Amino acid sequence: MGIRGPYGKGFALSGTKHLIVGGGAGMAPLLPLIQSIPSRHTMDVIIGARTKAELLFESMCRRAGAQVHITTDDGTKGQKGFATDVASDLLAKKKYNGIYACGPEKMISTLLQVSSRRKVSVQASLERIMKCGIGVCDSCAIDGLHVCTDGPVFSGKELMKLEDFGKIKRDLAGRKVPV
Repeated sequence: MGIRGPYGKGFALSGTKHLIVGGGAGMAPLLPLIQSIPSRHTMDVIIGARTKAELLFESMCRRAGAQVHITTDDGTKGQKGFATDVASDLLAKKKYNGIYACGPEKMISTLLQVSSRRKVSVQASLERIMKCGIGVCDSCAIDGLHVCTDGPVFSGKELMKLEDFGKIKRDLAGRKVPV
């Protein structure tokens, strides 16, 4: 058995004030970033999930020194609503050097709109089906780019140029379907 990877590119920290937004399983690639941020930096972490039972890594984020904000779609814990609602509120109150996100594509798309009004840069890790991991199978393709090799982390500027972003993805058979 062989192990290869990781492929593509990851997050690149900028500045000392960070807003990190994770939706559902999107918290998994964000946790190593959160744990790598120096204690002298400030970070707000928004953890969003459908219900309280689906929240990930809350205590680990707190131990890493983050100010944690919880949202659930059904209101079973934290603020009822979406992570983007809390992000919008925080961006109105505080200044950040960058926003780092992973989660549903609709969440990232909304976050891009909110951040562009505040002129804060965004880096987002996209969640796409990846089969081969080397850009051959096209299952993770988005407007000619491959999430496995060109990403998974893309800048907000890159994402804004993509016509399919927030609208079209590929299913397990490789067919284009709405996001």
